[in-house]
Amino acid sequence: MNEKIVGLDNPELNQEANDIWDRIAGPWDEDFGPDGNQHNAYITDPVTDRLLDLKQGETVLDIACGAGRYARRMAEYGANGVGVDQSAEFLNLAKTNSKQTGVDVANCTMGLMNMASITPLARALPGLIKPGGRFVFFVAHPVFGRASARRKIEDDHSTETSRHTITSWDYLDATPDMGLSVRKQAEKQYFFDRPIGMLLNAFFEHGLVMDRLEEPVFPDEVENPRPTGWANFKLMPFSMACRLRRIAV
Repeated sequence: MNEKIVGLDNPELNQEANDIWDRIAGPWDEDFGPDGNQHNAYITDPVTDRLLDLKQGETVLDIACGAGRYARRMAEYGANGVGVDQSAEFLNLAKTNSKQTGVDVANCTMGLMNMASITPLARALPGLIKPGGRFVFFVAHPVFGRASARRKIEDDHSTETSRHTITSWDYLDATPDMGLSVRKQAEKQYFFDRPIGMLLNAFFEHGLVMDRLEEPVFPDEVENPRPTGWANFKLMPFSMACRLRRIAV
């Protein structure tokens, strides 16, 4: 990537970013497994469950559904899930390729930062969600979880203690970056890290309002064997969750 590209949407990278996901979808899903990883177990699943507050019989649009892991979880709550993803291979894995309007709830777990363009989604949501319906999304934290952030352990020799720290130096730069989601990934993928204001305003400008924002961290009793694993950062969140609603009219 030779030219710096800055902005909310990067449509010229849509196809390339999707092609990469088609190539890494199978190994990526195998790495996470049917039950997900530590972050899913302690962060995204319980927080998303609470923010979605699913009711029996509600119709849910699971955006960037991957291989359908969370869509299957929603079905356990009695919801009718419809999964969609930009990756054709992920859609095949999820065994779903349908479109539906008038949903009660829309969900996007750790997907927006992998989308080259989010304005089309922001524009479409008010027409997909019923009045009063809700949209919940998780993203890598725009400050601490962005691809360029660096996790470190600092020693304080005066107190003989150490602390986990993060260096994030380019928060306002929305230039696409490339990196790995899992260590065994065969090739790098695109990350589209957007500042919080840029990210939220994309949805505000199309009629959604926010009623909840959370920055969850791992419980004190949970640790990761890798010193710089995210579970060991107790005061810095890797991800951010938001709930937005379509105003009832």
